[in-house]
Amino acid sequence: MRGPTQPADHLFKGPIMEASVIPLSFVAGTLLAVQAGANTYMY
Repeated sequence: MRGPTQPADHLFKGPIMEASVIPLSFVAGTLLAVQAGANTYMY
């Protein structure tokens, strides 16, 4: 649990974490989709 003791730290880390997590999950999903498509296409 994070208390309101570090609002600046929370405001600074929140958007950065979201901005870095969203593209990573998007890239991982794209790679998995490409790999699955290649597997179904090959076999």
